[in-house]
Amino acid sequence: MFVFRAVALLIASGVIALAAAWLFTGNPRYFVLAKRLLRFALVVALVFFGLLVAERILLPIL
Repeated sequence: MFVFRAVALLIASGVIALAAAWLFTGNPRYFVLAKRLLRFALVVALVFFGLLVAERILLPIL
């Protein structure tokens, strides 16, 4: 579980750093990268939590 928290912290800091770079430079590339990283993180989180829910539901049946 420590690994997942560390990865989440790294992704969050990456999004914040890219958003700050966009605010300071005005370069839209940083904003696009921040959105792409955030979207990827949300998809991975949804899949992870979906697997946790599926495990919780299917485990008593098996």
